[in-house]
Amino acid sequence: MQSCVSDTGQATSVVTARGRAGSGKLWVHNAKKGRLGCTSNPQTPLLNTPMNYGRLCVCGLLCDVCCRAQPPLIDSSLRFLNGQNQLFQRELRLSGVHHNNNGRLYVRSDAEQVAAYVTTPSSPAMEDNHEAPRLSVKCASGPAPEVKRVCLFLYDSVFCARPVQSWQLVIHAVEQVNLRTTLGQRLASSLVLRVDKSRNVQCFSSHLPQLSVSPKAPFRAAQGVANEVGVTFQPSFVGNEWVTVNAVDVDRRELVRTWLVHAQANTPVVSKAFEISVAVGKPSNKRVSYTNDYPVTKVFYLETDRPDLIHFKDKVMELSPGEKQHIGLKFFAVAQPGMTEMLVFINDADGSNEATFVIKAVYEKLESEA
Repeated sequence: MQSCVSDTGQATSVVTARGRAGSGKLWVHNAKKGRLGCTSNPQTPLLNTPMNYGRLCVCGLLCDVCCRAQPPLIDSSLRFLNGQNQLFQRELRLSGVHHNNNGRLYVRSDAEQVAAYVTTPSSPAMEDNHEAPRLSVKCASGPAPEVKRVCLFLYDSVFCARPVQSWQLVIHAVEQVNLRTTLGQRLASSLVLRVDKSRNVQCFSSHLPQLSVSPKAPFRAAQGVANEVGVTFQPSFVGNEWVTVNAVDVDRRELVRTWLVHAQANTPVVSKAFEISVAVGKPSNKRVSYTNDYPVTKVFYLETDRPDLIHFKDKVMELSPGEKQHIGLKFFAVAQPGMTEMLVFINDADGSNEATFVIKAVYEKLESEA
């Protein structure tokens, strides 16, 4: 609140400017005459700053105004994990946003280093299907464990007078770890945990059993040393997966550290392919052969990507040099005819893939049953 000063330097009236963060409109009030008028600035709406100073000319009066922005009213608040010192990019669906007749939405941010824009439906088909507009946000995250809070204000007018929605994005910068392996192959790695004081810590994975942690039980994390947390990645499908690993203080029930693991599984190289006819409606037993090409005795372990359709008679094989042995396959009963592909992985004791078989199971009614 400031006094309006006339040309003679005397105080003529007292005015008050009120505005909410995210709004580009200031209403100016006079103690005696009530509301005098308002002003709007489409380029610089009030942001979440302690004070905004300016000079207004309302009803013939030249007013120096100090506006204290009120906290914004947040409609939606979202939290994200992003790799430290990496670009944060997200596309958010805006549902339930009421806008003007031309269908345009405008967005402003309380941070300068944030790029945000709204994409509206561009085709009549998308409008007929009531396709919601999308909010695209892009900004840089800092080093871990920095937390960045970004407020976004959506407007249906170019003057940005009143926001129709207010969003808050909380971006947690965490350490990112990249793991890459082949489907059916196990990859072991480790994470380094450093604590400010000795704690009893337990680690948890968001995607079990694809990515498991060890030790599973709580352990004592010592201060000032690098405490190692083992992770094992064994994918069940080809593609990318974002996995969160959290270290929690079990005594105080507080989060100590978070890692963002980018796990990628590639397509394995197929060694052999088999097509097997399986009777519909009942379990079946089949077998395929495998030969140990090594000049030493080796132990092999069998895995599959479809444990719901097939399992093995023996999951462990010990073969002498050059020995050939049959792999017993047990197919579960399937009610409908069709064809399904499944993979059989033959791994060594370290989890490295030695061979991959493709089993094309053709489920059909056999002639002997017809």
